Amino acid sequence: MAKSKLRYIFVLPLLVMVASASAKLLQAPQIQKDFEKIGAGDLMLPLGILQLVLVALFLVPKTRKLGFLFICSYCGGIIATRLLNGEALGPGLLIGFFMWVAMWFEDRSMFLSRA
Repeated sequence: MAKSKLRYIFVLPLLVMVASASAKLLQAPQIQKDFEKIGAGDLMLPLGILQLVLVALFLVPKTRKLGFLFICSYCGGIIATRLLNGEALGPGLLIGFFMWVAMWFEDRSMFLSRA
């Protein structure tokens, strides 16, 4: 049975993560300002590199599940940081949501027991 085409929903959040990582690595002024505002200016480059590593883990079929779990964890960190700073939940919540939907259509064994 052919897999659903909806499983390719992961392309959107991965593109957002690559764009975000690129902005961090290129030290875009707005991103730099946002990071300094929360006192994390020195974490911008490491987080950009981490995002690219997580995307790469997800794209490799053998490490897809691990990449999915790490991306969800990373999104949890985004959500927590934004909540602590009184900002909208937008990016982390949307990326996490689309990753969960994509993984549901890709491999339901991540969510359902085999019993």
